[in-house]
Amino acid sequence: MSGLFNREKQAKEKLVKKNKEKKVKRGLFSRKEHVDNSVQDVVVSAESEEQFKSIFQTRDLKDVFSFKGLNSAPFDHIEFQDGAETVYARTFYVQELPRGANFGMTFSEILNFPNTYSSVKLEPIPDKDATKSLDRDLTSVESEIISASRQGDTNRIRRLRSKYNEGESIVSEIESKQNKFYSFQIITTIYNTDFDALNNATRDLFKAGERNGVTLTSFYGRQLEGFLLNNPYNLKIKQGVIDEFRYKIPYHRVDIRSLSTIFNHIRGDFCHKKGVLIGEHMISNTPVIFDVFDPGHRGYNLTIVGQTRSGKSSFIKKMIKLCAVFYDYKFVALDTQRFGSRGEYADVCESVGGVNVVLGPQSPNRVNFFDISTETIYKKETQEEVERLSLADAVSNIYNVVAALIVGKRTSYELSEVIENVTRNAILSLYLDRGIVDGDVSSLYERSEYISAGRHRKTMPTMSDLYVKLVQQNVEETSQYKMQEYEKLLARVSDYVREVYICHGCGKTYTQQEYEGREVCSCNSRIQAIRGTVLYFDGETSSTVQRLMEDRDVPMLNFDVSGVPDADLELVMMVTSYYIESQFLKRNSLNPLKAQKLVYLSDELHKSFVNKYVRKIIINAYRTAGKANASCWTATQSIKDYFLYKDAKAEENPVTIVTQSTAMFLFNHKQADVEYLQQLDNLNENDIQFIIDAAQGECLLVDTTGKARVRIILLDSELDFANTNVELEKERSRRKA
Repeated sequence: MSGLFNREKQAKEKLVKKNKEKKVKRGLFSRKEHVDNSVQDVVVSAESEEQFKSIFQTRDLKDVFSFKGLNSAPFDHIEFQDGAETVYARTFYVQELPRGANFGMTFSEILNFPNTYSSVKLEPIPDKDATKSLDRDLTSVESEIISASRQGDTNRIRRLRSKYNEGESIVSEIESKQNKFYSFQIITTIYNTDFDALNNATRDLFKAGERNGVTLTSFYGRQLEGFLLNNPYNLKIKQGVIDEFRYKIPYHRVDIRSLSTIFNHIRGDFCHKKGVLIGEHMISNTPVIFDVFDPGHRGYNLTIVGQTRSGKSSFIKKMIKLCAVFYDYKFVALDTQRFGSRGEYADVCESVGGVNVVLGPQSPNRVNFFDISTETIYKKETQEEVERLSLADAVSNIYNVVAALIVGKRTSYELSEVIENVTRNAILSLYLDRGIVDGDVSSLYERSEYISAGRHRKTMPTMSDLYVKLVQQNVEETSQYKMQEYEKLLARVSDYVREVYICHGCGKTYTQQEYEGREVCSCNSRIQAIRGTVLYFDGETSSTVQRLMEDRDVPMLNFDVSGVPDADLELVMMVTSYYIESQFLKRNSLNPLKAQKLVYLSDELHKSFVNKYVRKIIINAYRTAGKANASCWTATQSIKDYFLYKDAKAEENPVTIVTQSTAMFLFNHKQADVEYLQQLDNLNENDIQFIIDAAQGECLLVDTTGKARVRIILLDSELDFANTNVELEKERSRRKA
C-alpha cells in the first residue's frame, strides 16, 4: 500500500501548507490516516479546509470512498486497487477482554501486528455510572464468595476476596477523584496484496489475541462499514447507517491507570510488550512497562539496590501486587525487616491473598533443610520432563548448610578435610538408613499395603539425627586425631540440637523418661542430655509450611524472620533461603511453555554475606532459578554489598548475583558508593551522578535491552500496603480512625 500512503502524504502536506492557520481534525488515537484515490485530486486542489469538509457532506458515501476497482461484495473482506496491485483488507473489532485487562499491555501485540492499522474510540464514563457498575460487580463477587464458602473452596475464596478488595479500592479512588473510567472500542484492519497471506496473517492475529485473552470478531457481511469506521475521517462522513452500526459494536471499560498506557504501541523509551506499569520515563514522560519474564531477557533475575528511604521497598511491594494480581506470579519472600509489629511484606502478602509464616524463637513453625526432593530433566527434542533424584547433589548442598552453621560468624575459621569428610558421610548415611537410594525416585516414598492412594514421602532426617549419627560414627573410630576432630564437630553441632539423650560410649539413644530414670548406660558410660541454644533448625518441617510450599495456587508465601535476634538472623536467612531454593524454585517446570512465573524475593540479603558457605547457597539459588525458568529478586541497601568479597571464588562471590541479573533497579546511593558503581560495566558518569542525586522514588533501570531513568508512580490506594514510613503509617491510621 506504499503508493496510496505516499500519495496521501503529498496531498496532506500541500493542504497543510496552504492552510497554516488552520488545523485538520483527525480521528482519535488513529495511527495512520488514509485518503483514497478518488478524493486525492480534490484534496490537492482544495483552497481551504472548508472546501475539504464540503466534499464529505455533498458527495455520496460510496463515491467518496470508491477506490479504483473497489469490491465490497465478499462477506469476509474487501478488495481495491492500489496502483497496479490488488489489496485485500479484512476488518475486526474487539469482542471480549480478559478480566483485569490493562490497555497498553493487553493490546500491545495486536496494535503492533504487521500490516495492520487500528483505531480506538474513547468516551468518559460519568463517575456516578462508573461506581454503579462497579457496585454491581462487587455484589457479583460477594455472591461468588458465599458460593465458594458453602463448597469449602478456600483457595477460590482467597482469590475472590483479593478481587473484591481491589474493586473497593477503585471505587474509593473514583469517589475521591483520583481515578476515572472510560468506555472504548477497538477496530483493526489487516491488509495484504496476497489473499492466502492475508488468511494466514488473520489466523496469527487471532492467536495473538488469544495469547492476551482478547477475542476478535470479524465484521462479517459488513466489511465495508467496518473498514470505514476504522478510518480517521469517519467523524466527518457520518451517515445514518454508519452511526447506527457503530453502536452495535461492544464497548469496554478501562480506568485511567490502564489508559495512561494507551500510547505504548506507538513508541516508548522503555516498554515491554507485556508487564506492569511501574512509572514514567523522566526524560520523555512516557509510561514505563516492565516485565521480568520478557522473552528478550537472558534469565529473569533482578537486583534492586537503594539506601533507606529511597523508595526501594515501596517499588518492590508495588511489583508484588501488580504481578500477583494481573499476571499470576507466585511469590515466596524472605522478610527480614520489621514494620510495626511484623515483617515489612506482611501487608502486601495478605492484600494478594497470600499467607504469612512467622519463623522465630516463639514460633512453632519450622523448616527442615534436610528435606530433599526430586529434580526435573527436560528433553527439548521430545518436550518430555523426567523426575530425577540426585542424592549426591543433595548431600553436597546440605553439607554447605551444615558447614555454614558450624562456622557461624567465625569468618576466618576453616573446616578441616577430616570434618568435611565425616560430616558428608554422616549426612549420606542418614538417607541410606531410610532406604533412599541415588537415582531411585520411588525410594523417597513409603511402600506399604496400608497406603492405598497417593505418594507419602518418608520422614526426613533432622539436626538431632545428624548429631546421633556423628556420635555413632565416632564410637567406631580408632584414629586419635579423627576422634579429636569428631569432638570439635559434635560441640558445634550440639548448639543446634533441640533435645537428645545419648551415650557417647556406645551411641545408644534414650527418651527423656528413660534418661530421668537412669543416668548411666548399660555400657557403664554416662548418658548425656544434649540441649542446644539455637533451636530454629531442628525438627521436621511444619505441616502448614509443607502444604503451602506444595500448593502452587497460593499467590504469595512470606517467611517473616523479622523477629529473629540479630545474632541468629544470618543463619536463619541462610537455612530458609536454601529451603526455598530446594522446595520452591527447583520444582518449577524446565519446559518454558509449562513453567510457572515463580519469584523468590530476598530483602536485605547483604546481612548474610559474611559467611562464605552462606554466600555459596545464595548464589546457587540464583543459578537454580536460571535453570528452572524462575526469578530471584535480591534487595540490598548499596551496590557496595556485592563487591566486598570480589576476590572470592565465583561460587562464593556475590558479584555473581549482579552479573547474573537480567535487570537492575538502582535507587539513590551515597557519594561513598561511587567507586563501586563505577565497577558496573554498563554505567557511565551521567548514570552514576543521576543515581547519587536521585530523589525518593527515582531510579535507573538497567536491563539487557537498554536503560531508563524512571520515576516510580505510587497511587494513594497502594499506600495501604506499599508505605514504608512508620510515622506516616501511624498518621494514616489515626486519620482513618
